[in-house]
Amino acid sequence: MQVYDQPCMALLQDYYRIVEETKPENLSGLTTKQLQQYYSQFAYLRGNLTGRDLVDVCVHRMELIRGEIQTRRMEAHSERQHRELFGKARWTLFWAAVGGVTGIALVILAVWPLAHDTFFSKAQPASVPQSAPVMPLQSQSATNAGVEPEPSSSTSTASPQPTAEETPSSQ
Repeated sequence: MQVYDQPCMALLQDYYRIVEETKPENLSGLTTKQLQQYYSQFAYLRGNLTGRDLVDVCVHRMELIRGEIQTRRMEAHSERQHRELFGKARWTLFWAAVGGVTGIALVILAVWPLAHDTFFSKAQPASVPQSAPVMPLQSQSATNAGVEPEPSSSTSTASPQPTAEETPSSQ
């Protein structure tokens, strides 16, 4: 049986305690501050322990703790970026919705007068032909009253013939 001095025994007790507390399945339950404290303790133990196996375990646990701390930092950074982008995306969607509603309103304002004139106008549609106004017969004969109708066949003569009643004035 080997006898250890008091400082070495305390160092080994600390070593076994923190090795047990920092098992890989326990790391996710520790706070970042606790992980940093354990990392510092392993760094101290690595420099003060003489057994190669003990030092290898310290180095391995330090790597695990460092990986967990970096993972948490990356997650925090990603979460921060996500919140920033989500805020920007929310405003982008808001302004896109405002633009869409404005565009629709402008189209409605431009199309409404055309639709109103087309469907609600009291004028007749352009496709129905309008008939020309007919003049009454009386008005046509009143305008032609002073004109005699022309003879229409060959029975009439072109020059007038003297009648018996006419007397020559030269005799």
